[in-house]
Amino acid sequence: MWQAVNLLSSILMVEANASFVEPRATKAMFERIKAEKEDGRGLDTSESQSSEAAARSSGKKVKGKIDEDAVKQRLTKLSERLCRLNAYSSRLNLLTLMSLTWHFVYLGHRLSLSLTC
Repeated sequence: MWQAVNLLSSILMVEANASFVEPRATKAMFERIKAEKEDGRGLDTSESQSSEAAARSSGKKVKGKIDEDAVKQRLTKLSERLCRLNAYSSRLNLLTLMSLTWHFVYLGHRLSLSLTC
């Protein structure tokens, strides 16, 4: 009976991780990448450098101190959110691993009992 509950709980943890936590973590990661690109810290630095050069040549003002602080706050919040979601996902994966390991130990014990009889 307890092994059925154990197996069912591991299936539910995998499903919860795949359905709820991982999509939100992926969304947060893409939002952070987008915010980094807007700030000029993104992966594609050649594009941000060319846009900054174009902004300077056209006479537009560079972002002020207030905008930089707002962007840094947004990046900090997104990073914290992503870190929290990754921690939840890791904990669920660890609990699932523990649950399934216990189930495999149980099956191995049952197998050894059936072979000795």
